[in-house]
Amino acid sequence: MANSGFLTLAIRFRGDKFNADGSPSAEGSTDDNAADVLAAVSYLRGIGAKSISAVGASLGGDAVGEANARSAPGTFARSVFLGSDGGDEPEKLTGRKLFIVAREDRNGSRLPGIEAHYVRAREPKKLVILDGAAHAQVLFETDEGPRLLKEILRFLAEP
Repeated sequence: MANSGFLTLAIRFRGDKFNADGSPSAEGSTDDNAADVLAAVSYLRGIGAKSISAVGASLGGDAVGEANARSAPGTFARSVFLGSDGGDEPEKLTGRKLFIVAREDRNGSRLPGIEAHYVRAREPKKLVILDGAAHAQVLFETDEGPRLLKEILRFLAEP
């Protein structure tokens, strides 16, 4: 995204840990993760960002959705939920919303839940269902990776 001209900030949730084998383990609460997203928004506003878009994968998408639902309208211009249903209150999400999931997401049967939250979310919104079984950010490593990146960049750049 940075290569496409977007100011980007990757955050690490305060509850993120690493297992002995180096694999990540997300142990933070939903409240803490949403607060971390809102702290990132505050930081970006502080350095002059006028429009904020958030991209979250899996638990990160849930955190983006919870932060969005708890914030004032206009806080998030766009939110991308990758392998995530966008949190517990999709009807409270503001801004433009993009839900992306693999049809056979291997991290459980996510498609029905994501579709249900997509239906409950207000317009404007879009749902993209990709082929395969990869979950969340792992989709970038599949044959669908180029399409995934194209969908996200197009969504972020649309007026």
